Amino acid sequence: MIKVTSDHEKAAEAYETVKAMNCEYVNIIAKEYPISDTKVGYYIAGISPTTAENGVSREQWLTEFEALQQDTDND
Repeated sequence: MIKVTSDHEKAAEAYETVKAMNCEYVNIIAKEYPISDTKVGYYIAGISPTTAENGVSREQWLTEFEALQQDTDND
């Protein structure tokens, strides 16, 4: 399992859920699965409220994700 940061390839799948949550900190987890011998795919395994010690600021994650999307749109 890995923590999904705002720049992770699956962050877009978590965005709407994270945005709709009503908590200060979130934990976004992805699991990996083999696509081939050399490639790995990911899926969102869970999104849950958590503490500052175990997660990331929901507002910070959203701000970073939205900034990255604007940068992508401007390219």
